[in-house]
Amino acid sequence: MAKKGEYQKLDGEYQILLGISQAKINSIDEELNAIEGKIKNEEQVFTQYLNNGFLTRVEALTNLLKGNSALQFRYYLIVAILMLIEVMPVIAKSLLPAGTYDEKVFLREELEKETAFENIRKEKELKELYNKMAKENDASTIQDFFNLTRDDRNEKIRSFSQRWKEDKHQTFDGMWEKIKREILSKQEN
Repeated sequence: MAKKGEYQKLDGEYQILLGISQAKINSIDEELNAIEGKIKNEEQVFTQYLNNGFLTRVEALTNLLKGNSALQFRYYLIVAILMLIEVMPVIAKSLLPAGTYDEKVFLREELEKETAFENIRKEKELKELYNKMAKENDASTIQDFFNLTRDDRNEKIRSFSQRWKEDKHQTFDGMWEKIKREILSKQEN
């Protein structure tokens, strides 16, 4: 009896555990079925887009053209006509003579070019005149400077010569170097 009681107790626990586990299994199965249903719905939507897509249509048209030469001729004829319709305004514009608007635009552009060149020429002449006048004025200033300082330079040279005469140890080359360093002007760099 004790074994039977023990068995019934274990069997009861097993049945409770089986019930709980079965409920979990059922809920998981329902979730899996819902996921599978969503996947199938998405596949159906995807296949619908595939059948009506642009690439599918182009591929179908290409397959149709492969087998039927009359259809190929018509297809290429339609493509050529559509291209001509697109290109026709450009062809007409290049073949027809220029209108009054085009002539006015051309004349206006020429006028603007001439005006720009004339402005550049005038500006160049003004800059050349400025440079010429600046050079003349600078030359005059330099000449005035040298004319004003001529007597002072001669006086300085006389004083150097007098000191050289008095100092018996200084050479003529030494005096010349002093004059070059202190009196003569240096070239501009």
